[in-house]
Amino acid sequence: MSDPFSGYKSILAATDFSAHALKALKRAVWVAQQSSKRLVVATVVADIRKAIHHTSYRSRIEFLEGNEEHFQRELRREADQKLKRQISRLGAKDIEVTYETLLGEPYQELIHSVQQEGYELVVAGTRGQSALKRLVLGSTAKRLVRNCPAAVWIAKNKEVAPPKSILAAVDLSEASRRAFDQAIWLAQRSGAQLHVLHVIESTGLRTDLLDLKVVGSSDKSLRELIEAEVTQNFQDFALAASQVGVTPTTHLLWGSPAHEVVRLASELSADLIVIGTVGRGGFEGMLVGNTVETVLTHCECDVLTVKPAEFVSPIKPAAWPLHPGPEVQ
Repeated sequence: MSDPFSGYKSILAATDFSAHALKALKRAVWVAQQSSKRLVVATVVADIRKAIHHTSYRSRIEFLEGNEEHFQRELRREADQKLKRQISRLGAKDIEVTYETLLGEPYQELIHSVQQEGYELVVAGTRGQSALKRLVLGSTAKRLVRNCPAAVWIAKNKEVAPPKSILAAVDLSEASRRAFDQAIWLAQRSGAQLHVLHVIESTGLRTDLLDLKVVGSSDKSLRELIEAEVTQNFQDFALAASQVGVTPTTHLLWGSPAHEVVRLASELSADLIVIGTVGRGGFEGMLVGNTVETVLTHCECDVLTVKPAEFVSPIKPAAWPLHPGPEVQ
């Protein structure tokens, strides 16, 4: 058994200064209070052509004349002031909060920040399910989940912190072990009920074939044989939670992994789904398929996605400093 997960050493929370982002930041504050008590709040100014309309006349003229450096300094100062105001609304106690303004494509700059600073968790909010569908289809949430080397917590528009019910979706691989370990830790720190789900992928399989008796198997069907083997492996996998004082409720289901995760999360009124983004079995191809996108799109609760230890982001690290802001006093 690997060493138990002991919290996130550093956390990056993204904001666009909306009320929805503030709710996500409160999630990040709670996690930071349970971990290393360090939190960095970041905003990304993504489109300079649009942002120029919110700066002074002088800056616009200088930008048009080629003085981009002055324009960016003013843009950063304005964003820094907004960050300080939003941080003051958090009511963060007993944690160190710093901030930074990043310039560029949002998902890329957040990933660059993770690569340079070594953040272990990124927290980002959404504007609700319909807006999340737009995010997934048109990019920021999907690209963070696919490309960010840190764990990514996508917060929905719910007032739940800390979580009261957590659903960990696992495929029994070592990749999903990391996700399960983090789910166990979160359940310990929040006192939440932990549910563990494994789905036996049966999409497209004929029921009549699964129910056929297997010769030499004590008159058991193929379904019974598969379920017996998976059940033992699943129980051994879930034992990790019991060894650290958490008693999980296990769920072994047949069907489509994405569908069953969303359905069970709704049935349990889960506040958080924790899921690995690369694995085998029912969750194979998570990054290149649509399983995680389906879960993100259709679930009503927060989703925490966890990468395997060997994951390397396809986004190349930035070759320039990202200019973190000063510490908030």
